[in-house]
Amino acid sequence: MFPYSPRPGTPAADWPDALSKAEGTARAARLRGLAESRKRSFLKTLITLPQLTVLVELTEGESNGVCEFYAPCQVRGESPRPGSLVRMRPEGVESGRIVGTLLQQEGA
Repeated sequence: MFPYSPRPGTPAADWPDALSKAEGTARAARLRGLAESRKRSFLKTLITLPQLTVLVELTEGESNGVCEFYAPCQVRGESPRPGSLVRMRPEGVESGRIVGTLLQQEGA
């Protein structure tokens, strides 16, 4: 999120009660903080589940992907094929993503 900045020629540019630049910046910072807090809380909730289904992508030599809840994940253990669906046991949250152990590849 970023603070609003008026653009000449737009209706909002002429609003008489526009926020000051400092207030806009402060509000954007509060919103970013709230979004990050909610994301951490959501990821912590997901690691209480017995398993997640992850669509795997290979990035920088790691098996990363997203689960059915659109949360970023890293699958550890045996390297699944990129593009495959795998079941993963969530074990923790690191660097804003769920990390867990490979349980089973779909179709395996």
